[in-house]
Amino acid sequence: MSSDNVKYYGHRGIFDNVRVFENTLSAFEYALKYNVGIELDVRMTQDHVLVVFHDKNLKRLFNENIEVKDLTYVDLKNYTFNNEPIPTLQDTLKRIDGKVDLIVEIKEGLETDVLCTKVTELLDVYKGQFSVESFDPRIVRWFKIHRPTFKRGLLVMPASKYESYAVGLLMRSFLPHLMCKPDFYAYEVTLGKHFIARFFMELMAKEIVIWTHKPGMNIYLKHQSIIFEDARLLKETIYD
Repeated sequence: MSSDNVKYYGHRGIFDNVRVFENTLSAFEYALKYNVGIELDVRMTQDHVLVVFHDKNLKRLFNENIEVKDLTYVDLKNYTFNNEPIPTLQDTLKRIDGKVDLIVEIKEGLETDVLCTKVTELLDVYKGQFSVESFDPRIVRWFKIHRPTFKRGLLVMPASKYESYAVGLLMRSFLPHLMCKPDFYAYEVTLGKHFIARFFMELMAKEIVIWTHKPGMNIYLKHQSIIFEDARLLKETIYD
């Protein structure tokens, strides 16, 4: 799906976290139904299985304060959304099968080299259009070195939202750009309100992806792609 040459990607698919949950095969099915791209998140389990799951731990979605990296995939299969398991990246790629464009966000972890290598093994044989992105410039740099043909992006958000304000200021500096030379920047939707910030962000980026846009939100930056959430898209099929 595109409009005025802007590409649209469903943030973690199309979901409402009531009947259809984020980052599940069902959420991706609805994105396929509407022919929109898919943005998804990848983490690695204790036994090095790549799973499609956003959060570091299970607290928000399962009320269990345990981290994904401390569970084997067999353990993780015990946690389901309406009897639907957390999918592996391999199963997800097989289901999407190149039907729409993908943005694969790789979540930071202690075993960066193993994580990136395993993601690469799957994407090397995937036939569809995709790009990779991360908040971690080390991950983006890994792809610059090891898979320079992969389109890669660096995620950026307001400095106050990082683990510390100092890290936030560093991430908004020119250093990460020099370190990983991203093909695109994925800017949080509220960025760019002020002219000077907007000028420099647009100057640095070859391409800009906006995340996560929800109905009624303003966008301040020139952009080529939008990662969005809009659960209203489910109403036609679920809430008849």
